[in-house]
Amino acid sequence: TTRMGMQPRYVLKRELLGDPCLDIVGNRVPNHFLDRNSTDSESELDEVRKLSAGMSETQLAVIFPEGTRASAKKRERAVIKIAERDPERAQRIAGLQHLLPVRPAGAAALIEGSPEADVVIAWHVGFEGLDTFGGILRHLASSPRPIRFRARRIARRDVPTGEAFTRWLDDEWMATDRAVDELLKVDAS
Repeated sequence: TTRMGMQPRYVLKRELLGDPCLDIVGNRVPNHFLDRNSTDSESELDEVRKLSAGMSETQLAVIFPEGTRASAKKRERAVIKIAERDPERAQRIAGLQHLLPVRPAGAAALIEGSPEADVVIAWHVGFEGLDTFGGILRHLASSPRPIRFRARRIARRDVPTGEAFTRWLDDEWMATDRAVDELLKVDAS
């Protein structure tokens, strides 16, 4: 973003404020540290809308719609939880292999705050196992997999709103999961 002259605004989980760098720097620029355990989700979503409101052409808002790093266990728990509320949606996303199901409310709020902005969905491979100190050491001791990054831009006019948004985002996320799988197969060969 620096080389392109872009100024990002992030939606991050509040737990990251435990890192002094994120706490000091992250609170000096437009970011929102989301309280995922809040009993008032509407006020959190309002803050996400405000974060993306009024952005210029050199600004972008970033959200991690899964809410946390993916694992098979987390993916299984998330699908079970969704099935309790929306069995049809759970069936639609049950085929995810690498990503967690999205939490659509935050992503919807972010684009509501900036109704003219296009949507970019980005994904990567190569950081697997780097979520712990031990994982980093194992990664450094092995032949590390190359880091590959991809992104797809979607014109805002092609992004539905309301109830259709969740289905659209799930479909996009399933396509992204397949794209991650393809990138992983490139590295495996």
